[in-house]
Amino acid sequence: AAQAAIAQDSSTQDSSAPDSSAQKPSPLEIALTGGDDYEILCAVGVAQASAFEAAAQAAGAPVTRIGLVRAEPGVDFVDAAGAPRAFARGSFSHF
Repeated sequence: AAQAAIAQDSSTQDSSAPDSSAQKPSPLEIALTGGDDYEILCAVGVAQASAFEAAAQAAGAPVTRIGLVRAEPGVDFVDAAGAPRAFARGSFSHF
């Protein structure tokens, strides 16, 4: 049976009672066991993209190209056909 780590919000714990056995999970552990759905985002050089996609397919891990990193500052959004897209709001902020 699979086991999952449970992360507790330290703001709800009694700070007067230290728990030396509690250890904050790593970001990787949270991503892999936190219960939310995550996608892994990575950057692969243009020259290696085809080999990366082939290796991912052979491993049964679907990948999707979502963008291109370039030296110029800023972000341009385009649709599947390459036409520019504009949005009324900026990106989501958790803070």
